[in-house]
Formats: sequence, structure tokens, C-alpha cells
Amino acid sequence: MKKICEVSGKEFEITKTDLKFYKKMKVPIPKLCPKERQRRRQAFINLNNLYSRKDWTWTKKIISPFSADKDFNVLPFGIWFSDKINGKNYAREFNFSRWFFKQFNDLQKVELRWDRVVYNSENSHWSLNISNSKNTYLVIWWDSLEDTYYCDNVSRSRDVCDGNESSDISLWYEIIQTRKSNRVLWCYLWSKL
Repeated sequence: MKKICEVSGKEFEITKTDLKFYKKMKVPIPKLCPKERQRRRQAFINLNNLYSRKDWTWTKKIISPFSADKDFNVLPFGIWFSDKINGKNYAREFNFSRWFFKQFNDLQKVELRWDRVVYNSENSHWSLNISNSKNTYLVIWWDSLEDTYYCDNVSRSRDVCDGNESSDISLWYEIIQTRKSNRVLWCYLWSKL
């Protein structure tokens, strides 16, 4: 079956397998192409940018993946996981007579979000979701790093700049999907050098 995406205007195909799945799940046939559906799913998370903004009390500056123009209640990670906050205070009863997405939007406006996860790390203020690291800048996701900059999904490494999906490396610049290696200037899809 061919459909036209309501957002992009491009034609996309829905296979027989897709139709069986939609029927089994009791959901309607999508009106958006797969690319546009993926964009909507990814709209709820930002792993590429960090911003300086005020926390939920509007008194303290924090670093967050949510920009200041977003109307979210953002608070420091340590407070979010502490006993100071009771999540039940932000819960809502589901009203079956109201449209789900209206209720979901209302919940988004009041729920609390943590700023970023930086656990047991030193001099790593502008990084996101890291632990046991030292001297990192714009590093997203992983642990046990030292002197590492502009990396995504890199672990157990040191002295790395512009790395992606790599581990157990040192003295690297521009590296993608590499394991257990050191002292190379540029690499793409190598492993165990």
C-alpha cells in the first residue's frame, strides 16, 4: 500500500507485515512517513546541545540539555534523585474523556526533569550522562574518561578528541568505532589495532 506523508508530502510504502502489526496492536495506519515518525520520537530528547539556564526555582544557574526558552521544570540531578522531591506531587489522574496528548502535554509542563547526569566526575561541567571522568568537555554518554573532548559514546579512554562509539583508546583524534588502540591521528571503523 502506498501513502503520502502529511508532513513531507513524499510517498512511502506500508507492507503487508506492517498492516498485520498495526491490526494486532489495534492502532491506525500511520499518516506520516518513517522519517517523520522518527523525528517526532526524537523530539523528546536532546543529546547534542547543552545550555546555561536557571533551575526550577529560577535562582541558580545550571547546565542542561533544555534551553531557557523551554517551559520545563529542570533541577540538578542530585536533587532530582534525592528524597527532597516527591514525584507523586506531580502525578495526574488519567481522564478517559479527554484526549491523551492534551493530558500528556499538561504533564510535560509540570513534571520535573534533571539537568544532566555527571556522576563522580571532576571538571566535566559541560558534559552529559557521564561518570568517573576527569577534564571532559562536550562529552555525551559513557564513563571512565580523562582529558576527552567532543565525544559521544566513548568509554575507558584518555586524551581523545572527536571520538564516537569507541573504548579503551588513548591519544586519538577523529575516531569512530574503534577498540583497544592508541596513538593514531585519524581512524574510521577499525578495531583492535
